[in-house]
Amino acid sequence: TQHLRDALARPEDVTLRQVDFVTVFGRRDPVRLFEVVDALPPDRAAATRAILEPYRDGLEAFYARDFVTAAEAFRVCVAALPDDVPSRLFLSRCETYIRSGVGPGWTGIHKLKQK
Repeated sequence: TQHLRDALARPEDVTLRQVDFVTVFGRRDPVRLFEVVDALPPDRAAATRAILEPYRDGLEAFYARDFVTAAEAFRVCVAALPDDVPSRLFLSRCETYIRSGVGPGWTGIHKLKQK
């Protein structure tokens, strides 16, 4: 979570990847969720590190409401790492938002319906 990330003495020494930004059921404040890439098995960590740049580009575009650009970035990630759940999740959200749009109050925060 963001709280844990902020508590790290040297966060720059740990490879983290934001995997979602959520409001947990029953709570009001949103929480950023991170994956500790360094804790993954070595092959998986290397493959995840290889997609970090397009993934971060995708996140930036996603939260800027540029869903077409974000989808392109997440497609690059999925092509390189087909079973990457966060990339597939954000790609799916982009495709939905491209089709249906988002309202003026959209923040990009996903509301979890259950704990």
